[in-house]
Parts: sequence; structure tokens; C-alpha cells
Amino acid sequence: MSEGYFPTTLWTEVELAGSGNGDAALAALDNLLKRYERPLLRHLYWKCGLEEDDARDILQSFHLAKILQKHLLTKASRARGPFRAFLAEALVHFATDERRKAYAQKRMPQGGLVSSEDLPKTRNEPVCEDRYAEDWADVTIQRALELMEANARAEEKELHWKLFRCCVFDPIMEGSHRPDVAQLAQEHNLPSTGHVHKAVFDAKKLFAKALRQAATESAGPGGDVEEEIRALIRELSRRSRAGLRI
Repeated sequence: MSEGYFPTTLWTEVELAGSGNGDAALAALDNLLKRYERPLLRHLYWKCGLEEDDARDILQSFHLAKILQKHLLTKASRARGPFRAFLAEALVHFATDERRKAYAQKRMPQGGLVSSEDLPKTRNEPVCEDRYAEDWADVTIQRALELMEANARAEEKELHWKLFRCCVFDPIMEGSHRPDVAQLAQEHNLPSTGHVHKAVFDAKKLFAKALRQAATESAGPGGDVEEEIRALIRELSRRSRAGLRI
């Protein structure tokens, strides 16, 4: 999920992808589709009751019919709020229309009506409205991580980035074990374990800055950035008993 972000705002990428201007637009579109694939698939599963294979078919058709052929991205607007909400709404409408078409074809095939056993079925499960928001939080947190890496390199603080990954981020997001601090000090030629702790403390500040930047992109112009940040921190805390204090 960490591939293909531009070091620019989300809306800059959306506008470039929708422009259709050459290789740069295609690259931006590819990045967007990859970034949103998992959240959108899970949204189809929970919101529309589709199984995985059907959800993938619908999403591929959506990419082709709406995004590529009908230039859906040109209709996205900063004034309409978060891009994720615009995309999810368009996808659900598309999925509903596709299922209605499939239903009508099964109801009225050549030769007359078919048995109710042959009609499309949905899963009898409650809709979980929070799943898409949780998945989007994952995407935005990964975006913050990439922003942090870019900022750390620009400020010549790559060690802070590396220590943050192995001591904080990976244990929370991927469940990896936290490394021994004394060993880290030795590996990175630091005078003491206190220097490791200080570097990690400073790295958390870098991540907090990047998280705010990613939340600002996610919220869009006029959006509630503070609520976005609270949602992201809740997701980080959910991943770890201790959470991530920022």
C-alpha cells in the first residue's frame, strides 16, 4: 500500500489523473487506483453485500466505465469535500445499477421468467458503516509515513526515520517486535540508549507533523482536519494496547 504517492497534495494528484494529459496523468491515475483498491473493495463487501470476486469485477468495471470512459475524476471537486466520499458514493451508485441490470436480465431472459433460486443473492449480514473509514485511515496513515520519510530526508534526519519505523510504526501497524535499544545504539554508533530514546522522541514529532499534513489532504478544503487527526490516532491506538502518543 505504500507505493506510488506523489510528494504533493491529494487534490493535485486527482486533478492530474483526471486531466488525461500524457504519461504523467496515467501514472497519477494508476497511483490513485492502487491506493484506493483495498478500501473500495471492502466498501463493496460491507455496503453492497458483494462477495470478493463479484466486488473485484464491479470495481474493474467501475474503473473502465466511469473513470476511464466517462472521465469521472473531472467531476470531482474540492468544494464537494473529501475525495474518498465522492469516490465511494459514485462506486455504490455504479454497483447498484450493475446489480439491477443483472437482476433484470435474470428475471427476463429469452424464454421467460426464471426460478427465484437463480436470482442474485446478497449476504444476510449487517452493513458496517465504519469499515470504509477504518480502511481509509490505514491509507492516510501510510501517506503520513511517506511524507515523514520525505521530510526526514530533506532535513537529513534519516536515522530518526529508521528508528521510528523499527521502534514505533512497524510494531503498531505490522505487529513486529520492538528491537533492543542497546543493540540499536550499537548498530547506529550512538553513544547511549538515551540517544536512541531522544531520536525516537524527536521522530514522533516529525510523524505528528506528517500526520497533520496527510489529514489536511484527506479532509479537503474546508474539512474538519482535527476530526481527521482524531480518527487517525484512534486507528493507531486500536492497533496497539499502548497506542501512539502524539
